[in-house]
Amino acid sequence: FYDKVGYTPKYVAAINISHTARGDVIKKMRRTDVAGTVEFDERYGRGGNHSFPTNDIVLDITELISSDPRGNYYFDVFDVANGATYPDAWGDAGTSAQGSITKFRIEDYDSTYADYSTSSPIAIYSSTDTPMATANGTTKNLFCYTNYAPELDWIGTAGYITDGVEPDSGTAGITTFTFMIKYSDENNNVPTLQEVWIDANDSGIYESGEKHTLTKIGGSDYYKGGVGYVYTSSPISYTVDGIINYCFRFNDGKDAATGTPTSNKTITIIPKEPYLTWLGTGEFTDDGISPNEGTGGETFDFKIIYSERNNIPPTINQVWIDTNDSGTYDGDEKFDMNESDISDNDVTDGKEFYFNKKINYAGNGILNYKFYFSNGTDLAVGSPTDDNSFTVKANIVNLDNLFVYPNPIKGTGEITFNNIPIGSSIKIFSLSGKLVYEHIINSTIYKWNMENDSEKKISSGIYIYVISTKKGEKKAGKIAIIK
Repeated sequence: FYDKVGYTPKYVAAINISHTARGDVIKKMRRTDVAGTVEFDERYGRGGNHSFPTNDIVLDITELISSDPRGNYYFDVFDVANGATYPDAWGDAGTSAQGSITKFRIEDYDSTYADYSTSSPIAIYSSTDTPMATANGTTKNLFCYTNYAPELDWIGTAGYITDGVEPDSGTAGITTFTFMIKYSDENNNVPTLQEVWIDANDSGIYESGEKHTLTKIGGSDYYKGGVGYVYTSSPISYTVDGIINYCFRFNDGKDAATGTPTSNKTITIIPKEPYLTWLGTGEFTDDGISPNEGTGGETFDFKIIYSERNNIPPTINQVWIDTNDSGTYDGDEKFDMNESDISDNDVTDGKEFYFNKKINYAGNGILNYKFYFSNGTDLAVGSPTDDNSFTVKANIVNLDNLFVYPNPIKGTGEITFNNIPIGSSIKIFSLSGKLVYEHIINSTIYKWNMENDSEKKISSGIYIYVISTKKGEKKAGKIAIIK
């Protein structure tokens, strides 16, 4: 740099080549993501058939920086073939010698925190392609990417040691949450994106209105050493189960930040009203019933956790069960629940309630239930207050309760056979004894569309049905079809 007094390069490439005939090696630096090439081979400096020195070759590549130094850089090495004429070199020819590129790295001095005079760059980027052997008559390309992805980490102070929020839980519509994070960038790049994403509506996705910009803490611009960022939310409403995901997203304009804070963490929103939650253990992990499927006449257990932040016990504590599968909860389908521990007088941290009932098969066997609690002023909220379902399988062992309707049937439609043991057969005969239709029944209800085995509608008249169980029990009756 003898002709640039006082000049300091912003970017330099440090290269080390081992080769016994340095005149064979033609070298080029280039950048692919922006236009730019620096060739630093010229015939007077090749050195003929002498070895490369052991010290590094240092090349000023500042002219390749453009508006952003970060990008894809290549170092191309062409080893002239044995006997091949040197380009523009008075007829000199290549040798059979081959060598190796042992170092290719780029040093960044474009920062107030760098010092070229003491070889103290703000960042060093080393190619992972070294060492790479040269080959006669062949160009080898070494790649170096000049950016380190920024990293996020927890602030590490009280309340922010293992997560990025304080407090970890709060009351719906009242508590504000403060989010803090530490951003570090080995290139000392300012973040172009600094956001905390909060899934406030608990939809499972981060929508545009749930992405919030954080503010830098303090005036430091030494991002390599880590800089804090902060955002304070508005109060958050209680939705779904009150467990709200959040994560942090930063970018330095080239690469997205990495680190644990980019993964989801959670805060808990406690409703102002009393709220119900599942027990979270065993068969009550994500619902309030055990078993989830049973046989008619079997006992089903219902359990729930009631919480109230002001320690007001429930004045109503019920489970509603649509036992007749009518689609509504009738008055006699609302059952008072019992306290699991009557000595527990603290409902701020949750109190368990239970109820047991034998339930018979009804309708299609899929019955709804939900929990209904109140503290005397507000109804409880939470997923358990929504309809949930369980299955009751029919427990029909004989034909004593067989019911056929409508009978007679007028016009078109279906004849329903109800309360049939699963696996029974049904046969339909004319009065003359001719078999019209037969079928194996795999449910407790069977609906016949009045078609024969040829899938043709049968005519008006009196018909005989015979139902036979797998145990050999039979039951017969007449049905009248009027068209």
